[in-house]
Amino acid sequence: MSTFRTLAVMYLVAICLATAWAWYTDIQLFYSNREHLLPDIVLAFLSLPSSKLFEFIIDLWPNFFERPFMQLASVTFCGMVQAALLFIISGFFQKHRHT
Repeated sequence: MSTFRTLAVMYLVAICLATAWAWYTDIQLFYSNREHLLPDIVLAFLSLPSSKLFEFIIDLWPNFFERPFMQLASVTFCGMVQAALLFIISGFFQKHRHT
């Protein structure tokens, strides 16, 4: 496995763990008064730079994130798309073995 593919796998694992933590926390504490932003912030940080598109989306559709879990779903989508792009890019850097 190439170094770039290893980094892509590590990024995918980090995104999956952060996504699972954020979804679990948000669903469990949906009606709670306790603050639970840390999992969402970690997921948004891991999903940079595509999560920076939210400013553009809010300018176009101000009511887009008003529904419950819409922002979390969007950050999850951004992270998964970035992980898929890393796997696609890592395919270009694989070492080809001559037989």
